[in-house]
Amino acid sequence: MMRILTVKRGELKQAGRDELKKPETGGTARTLVVLLGSLMAAIGLELFLLPNQLIAGGVAGVSILFSHMTEMRLGLFLFLLNLPFVFWGAASLVRAFSALAASGLLLFSVTALLLHSVPPLVVHPLLASVLGGTLMGTGIGIVIRYGGYLDGTIGVPRRPDGTPLRSGRWMMLFNCAVLLLAGFLFGVDQALYSIIAYYLAYRCVQAAANGFVRTKTIWVISDKYDMLVQVLSARLQRRPTILRGSDAATGEPLQVIVCIVARREERLVRELVTGADRQAWIGAAPKYGSRGRIPR
Repeated sequence: MMRILTVKRGELKQAGRDELKKPETGGTARTLVVLLGSLMAAIGLELFLLPNQLIAGGVAGVSILFSHMTEMRLGLFLFLLNLPFVFWGAASLVRAFSALAASGLLLFSVTALLLHSVPPLVVHPLLASVLGGTLMGTGIGIVIRYGGYLDGTIGVPRRPDGTPLRSGRWMMLFNCAVLLLAGFLFGVDQALYSIIAYYLAYRCVQAAANGFVRTKTIWVISDKYDMLVQVLSARLQRRPTILRGSDAATGEPLQVIVCIVARREERLVRELVTGADRQAWIGAAPKYGSRGRIPR
């Protein structure tokens, strides 16, 4: 049996924003988590990647390249190159974000300066790329999740409400250019290991920024909702929810299909929906606070 709820279109959009809301954490606890993430990122960068001439893309990768070419400290470039992004965030967000982002970036840079003379923990480039990329990406993702900023160019850049910016494709090209330049400076072998570090850092940023959420909420608006419900129910072995509402502007009735799926099932749902109705609208967001099994 299908479950049917009633909702207006404006409430659906607000529900999507709520799904992307930052975790409810006190100010002191949030600051400590941001500082912990900054410390993790600095350790991954200074004790694993930099000593092995590896980079993980982003502003941190550019900082490593500049540090290599000028023989200046890495922490200085980390601070100077990331500072414009903090000012950009301060112009569009509240003052609390500016203080949190600045404190995280400051600790990130200072820790990198202090760890510069510490011997590397790993000297094997493959192991260093795995551990360094994972540690750095996880640290950056934690900082982003809790409202701070370190290097938004490694993962897909997001607006303050958590939705991805359209510039994500350009950021990806930027990171590819950084990795290509690393190949000229450090050699082909180091560039290949750097690709591994970048991929792991990218995936860890995404996972940590989303809170390691394994489920997603998917909304579908389509005139062919009856057929889509049958298709999704048959393939997913799961009953979707139907939201009956209306367009806030025109008053036109809308039928919204809502599914809670595992992250690995999102692509399948999108293929099923577009295969049945290419004009259908599809939205998805990480499902925070989920408990229990996915309903069947």
